[in-house]
Amino acid sequence: MNHDALEVGMFWAGLLMALTPIVFAGAVLGVWWYQRRRAKRE
Repeated sequence: MNHDALEVGMFWAGLLMALTPIVFAGAVLGVWWYQRRRAKRE
């Protein structure tokens, strides 16, 4: 298989566009869960 630079670049751009919202949502949920757990202990 012969992949050119444009094809590889488009693959990574698509991967980042697909994974970025998932990573940010996980970070937001993680911080929310941590804050809620810390508030219950106090």
